[in-house]
Amino acid sequence: MKDRSTRVIVLGGSAGGLEAVLRIVSTLEADLPAAVFIVLHLGAGPAPGLEIRLAKAGPLPAAFARNGEPIEAGRLYIAPPDHHTLLKPNIIRLTHGPKVNWARPAIDLTFRSAAVAYGPQTIGVIVSGMLDDGTTGLHAIKRWGGVAIVQDPADALHAEMPASALSYGGPIDHTLPAATIGGLLNELVRAPVSSAVDIPADIRLENKFDMKSIDDPVRLDQLGSRVPLVCPECGGVLWEMHEKSPLRYRCHTGHSFTIHTLLRGQREDIEQSLWVALRTLEEKARTQEKLARWEEEAGRKGLDRTFQQRYAKTRTHTERLRQLLFEIDTANPASFARSDPPEEEKAPGDLG
Repeated sequence: MKDRSTRVIVLGGSAGGLEAVLRIVSTLEADLPAAVFIVLHLGAGPAPGLEIRLAKAGPLPAAFARNGEPIEAGRLYIAPPDHHTLLKPNIIRLTHGPKVNWARPAIDLTFRSAAVAYGPQTIGVIVSGMLDDGTTGLHAIKRWGGVAIVQDPADALHAEMPASALSYGGPIDHTLPAATIGGLLNELVRAPVSSAVDIPADIRLENKFDMKSIDDPVRLDQLGSRVPLVCPECGGVLWEMHEKSPLRYRCHTGHSFTIHTLLRGQREDIEQSLWVALRTLEEKARTQEKLARWEEEAGRKGLDRTFQQRYAKTRTHTERLRQLLFEIDTANPASFARSDPPEEEKAPGDLG
């Protein structure tokens, strides 16, 4: 791949995404004139067997991407666990940069870098997963003249990620079951490509930030407006991005969130704070109870009654808080949605 004229396919998924990707690569042709990049939300640990499983699924060789590796058509490149995979013309760049939507590797970063590096030659595919990583990246591909494909939510094991892409990822070119996406890709990579469009300045600038794994607060003002919210990852100030498909936020250290993943982080911060408060109240209650007994043994009746009353009041607050924590969000099971796969999908043994 000596220039930008060869096609690049980027596939992104989370929970249930591996199953969809296996269906897709099983029908790709052996002489596919495109490089295929696969980004799955695996755990931070090793994923032994994943390369073999993807290679056995179809005719194309599969391997984890390596930093500085040249990009070649007819190969499957897998984003390594705990690393972002970014594309430059003819070169792969791996970083251990800030998480995006709580994920590393993040789909958005790979998709956005592919759009910048290959423009209209890029084909983006979103498959099964929870929350909405990939929606912003797919929108970037569309804005730069590429093709957007989404697995039919009805066909996905987890419909949330495809549904988000359909709602906010820009005009989607194709929505179809995973089993038929591979055949479509075989056709698209050999079809004429639309003319190049003007390069969106905001996508180019944000991709530069991604490549450096750091943001310039002054230049971030070109992409968004500072808001009175803090990053749930590092506590830094957040910028609300001007480009709102979907509404999202970014801090100056590089963490980025859609409004849905930001809400998840805020919810977890609240829960953590409440558990700390519960522990503190329980410790306070035990101390008050001990003081009441000590004063009673010493014959100081007035003081022992005072601490007994304080102990009873603290225990009441403790039980109310405990009840709140155990009931939090139980009326809305969807609020427990995670952006990473369930443990059984991340388990190395299941990838062999």
